[in-house]
Amino acid sequence: MDTKQDFNINIDSTKYRGKYIALIDKKIVGSGKNAKLVLDNTRAKYPKKEIVLRKIPEEETLILVI
Repeated sequence: MDTKQDFNINIDSTKYRGKYIALIDKKIVGSGKNAKLVLDNTRAKYPKKEIVLRKIPEEETLILVI
């Protein structure tokens, strides 16, 4: 398993604000307000795939790296 992965994706964040998204191969395959439900539903649909779960902030977030 490759532990170094790039999960930068371009999405319409307004559609997913405040929600969790499930990603497989950098594609959104599920979303919702409850992380466990999103993960469980995605695992049921794609049992053999590696799933990445991310939270989309409700507002724009500025991250400074020094």
